[in-house]
This record gives sequence, structure tokens and C-alpha cells, in this order.
Amino acid sequence: MLDIRFIRENPELVQENAQHKGYDVSVTKLLEIDEARRELGQVVDALRERRNTNAALMKGGKPEQSAIDEGKQIKIELAEREAQLNTLDTEFTDLLKAIPNMASEDVPVGASEDENVVVKTVGDVPQIESARNHAEIAEKRGWLDKERAAKVAGSRFAYLKGDIVRLQFALIQWVFDTVSNRDTLHDIAAKAGLTVSDVPFTPVLPPLMIRTDMYDAMDRLEPRDDRYKLENDDLWLQGSAEHVMGSMHAGEILEEQHLPIRY
Repeated sequence: MLDIRFIRENPELVQENAQHKGYDVSVTKLLEIDEARRELGQVVDALRERRNTNAALMKGGKPEQSAIDEGKQIKIELAEREAQLNTLDTEFTDLLKAIPNMASEDVPVGASEDENVVVKTVGDVPQIESARNHAEIAEKRGWLDKERAAKVAGSRFAYLKGDIVRLQFALIQWVFDTVSNRDTLHDIAAKAGLTVSDVPFTPVLPPLMIRTDMYDAMDRLEPRDDRYKLENDDLWLQGSAEHVMGSMHAGEILEEQHLPIRY
């Protein structure tokens, strides 16, 4: 989720980025709600301060009727204003969550994959007239069984078998060996001309579920109808590890000397 201060300072840039990404959002509307919310927040703060001052008059002896009447009026007005502020806060949060993150400046704008830009080609690209896709190749070699998987779990599932399983775990191990090796990371960065840290990554197996507040804080809970919740628990099935990895250090203050932390 974008920082509202960045949006206030760069409204046109944020709106243009949203349009390029195909999001139908209004930065102008967001900023109008933001301004109204901040102004009303100041009113609520002032009323709370008046309430506290009035409450002090109620202590020690019998207060004057005017102080009692003022206290009642403050209570009524404060309740109304707080309700209005809660409504604005909800609308503000919903609009803010709808704003997409900023794309990198070097990302080309395109409406479809036909406008993708080839950054680099490695090796010679073979010309194959009737290429099989990965599923056809795997089924032919006995590595993929979708029929039995459909019998057991329904459509869109598959049993992986034999060498393709070995390949998957070999790739996982290769990734672990690569990203957890400082020398390897240093060489990769040097070849790419990058001036980045060579601190190695720590492999992590995260939880497969996430609490509502953490899911929402990662701005991935909505739309809830597209998510899967455990009926009797405050837990959701998370379909991608960044939701539980990104919230891993929630509420903590990380010391600068411990950074970067790579998982």
C-alpha cells in the first residue's frame, strides 16, 4: 500500500501509474476524503480536549449547571463527529487500498503481452513447427497423471511422478545453494553491474495460514470472497508466501546493523 504522503506529493504520477496498470481509481477522490478526514480529526481532537477540561470541572464539589450542560452537549457532538470520522476512515482506507503500487520507471507500458519488450536473449532460439507443451511432454513420459488426480481431488490437479519430481527438488536445492552463498551472490551482482549487498538469503518454510489482521495489513485480504477462511478460526489459507513472510516481523523494530535481512 502506498504511503498517503507520497500520494499527496505526487497525485498526477500516482494517477498515471494506476491508468497504465488498468486500475479504475480516482486519486482526486482519495485526496478529497483524506483532507476531509484530517479536518474532521482536528475537530474531534478539539472536542476531546474540551471534554477533558469539562470533566476536570466535575471533580471536587458540586459543579455549576452550565458546566454540566456543556458536558452533555460536548458528549452529543463528540459522538456524532466520531461516527462521521469512522465513516471517513473506512472510505479512506478502502480508496487507499485500491491504489496500485508504483511501477519501476524502466518498466514499459503495454496493454497486452504482445507489447512486452525483450530485454535479453540467451542462446539460439530453436524453430519448432509443432512443439508440445510441458503437460504433453510430461504425460507422454509418465511424469504427469491428471486423470487419477481428477478422480481424487477434482479438475486442475495432477500427480507428479518420477524424474519430474526429482527435477523439482533439484531446482529447489539449486536455488538454496545459490541464494545462500555469499560468493555466488557477489559474482551475480558483479556480472550484472549491481552495487547491492551480498548478504545471503535464509531459507524459510512459513505457516500455510494467516490471521485476519496480518492478512489485511499485507493488503491482500480483499476481495474476501476470493479467499478461503477456516470457518471456526480467525485463520485464512494463504496462497503465496509473501503474505506470511512480509508480516513476519510485524510490530518489531529492526536495528540497522542487522540489515539487510533476506529470506
